[in-house]
Amino acid sequence: MLKLGLIGPSARRNQPTPDEQTHTLIGYGVAPGDIHQSGDELLNKVRLSAQPVEVVVGSLAGWGRDFTGLLVWLKLLEESAASITVLAPQRLTLSKDEWFAVMANIVDLQLEGIAERKQDAAAAARSREIPIGPTPKLSQADVDWIWEKREQDNWGPDRIVSGLKRDRNLTVSKWTVLRVLGLRKGAKPYVPRDNHKFLKRDAERRG
Repeated sequence: MLKLGLIGPSARRNQPTPDEQTHTLIGYGVAPGDIHQSGDELLNKVRLSAQPVEVVVGSLAGWGRDFTGLLVWLKLLEESAASITVLAPQRLTLSKDEWFAVMANIVDLQLEGIAERKQDAAAAARSREIPIGPTPKLSQADVDWIWEKREQDNWGPDRIVSGLKRDRNLTVSKWTVLRVLGLRKGAKPYVPRDNHKFLKRDAERRG
């Protein structure tokens, strides 16, 4: 089996230097002429090889600094017969499919953790009666203007949207205007930005 090595720059203080990575790869049995710093060169050699290939890296960081970089590498190797060996922190040799399975499970675990943290943060915000979502665009004066145009001038929602943009330099959706007017079934009452609890609390903290 042909062993092809890949070394990368030292991004962290305790990460082996390129020379140290080269020494490690040679110690594993990779010939000096088969050690590459360019991923493109290595991939090209993998594709042209008539014999099975084992791609060897010192650590997962050799493929990139995040899961995206690693998955890109695995995708590029998808059509080859290569197996992949990582030498540190613990030696591990797997096929492409096995690496995909490992990474998919780790990514799923990470996403599950992110989702749980978001849910916990949202629950904490609701318990403190802090509105969740983007800061409202409309002030109380804008809301009063909308009601004035609706009740006194008999403007419809579409005309109000156009009027806000023309007369008050505000771009909002028809959905927002309907919500302000209480015409959006099931929607919560619109809270202007100057009555927004989070903004008011922030202003109080700043004095």
